[in-house]
Amino acid sequence: MNRVGICYHNKSAEAANVAMALKEAIGIVTNESWLCTAWDEETLNRNIDGTDLLISAGGDGTILWAARSALTRGIPVLGVRMGILAFLAELSASEALERIPALLQSESSIEERTTLQVEITAPGANAGPFHAINDVVVSRGAIGRPITLRVSVDGMEVASLRSDGVIIATATGSTAYSLAVGGPVLPPEAPELVLNFVAPHMTVATALVLPATATVEVQVGDDEEAILSVDGQTDRPLSTGETVRIVRGKYPARFLRTHAAGESYRKLGATLGWLPRDLE
Repeated sequence: MNRVGICYHNKSAEAANVAMALKEAIGIVTNESWLCTAWDEETLNRNIDGTDLLISAGGDGTILWAARSALTRGIPVLGVRMGILAFLAELSASEALERIPALLQSESSIEERTTLQVEITAPGANAGPFHAINDVVVSRGAIGRPITLRVSVDGMEVASLRSDGVIIATATGSTAYSLAVGGPVLPPEAPELVLNFVAPHMTVATALVLPATATVEVQVGDDEEAILSVDGQTDRPLSTGETVRIVRGKYPARFLRTHAAGESYRKLGATLGWLPRDLE
């Protein structure tokens, strides 16, 4: 790997210090490295072409931003754990600083994960496509006011009900918002999708596991306020008559992995309190 980018949480002095130390460590192998803060689209777009690896120092939010930025270019991402929630991270800061020169000179495994592609089918500005690594959520736009959601899978209506929202999650996102409302956890590289309602009114709160080939469409009831949220980082208000269409993305998210395959389950066990959370 000759050209390496490093992005770090824009409000964390600790993450900035780790990023600078990583850049110095990478210099042992190659001088082709660059830095930017997360959400600095201008700097990232100026430097990312030709990059072989993108390192993210921060929590899961920072890693998600980096992975979406690298998505269409096929660049793998290495997550360095800095935040409280960093389930996507592969290494702690100390591990990364110790091992990064060796990792750049040897072959590491690349884990590919399913993503989502989202479009709004009614004409209008900012209709997509958007790319999600965790999940797509259509939720209420007003506090305390549930919305009517009509959901179809492959053209067949499967639900018409009032709730706070609906989540369509990947296997990666099955450990995020969907899990918080009782959804199942899928194996990290599973291609299937999870369909899960948030606080459905007067009905059973359960989730569906859908095949990777499924097309999900969500429409909000007339004259109701709703928001489309992509990975919890890109939000767009929805208007009457607009339909959100979600399919499996054609670009997989690629993560550089150094640990054994079962490590993801150990991380999950720690996150759920089954194990001590200190995985250093």
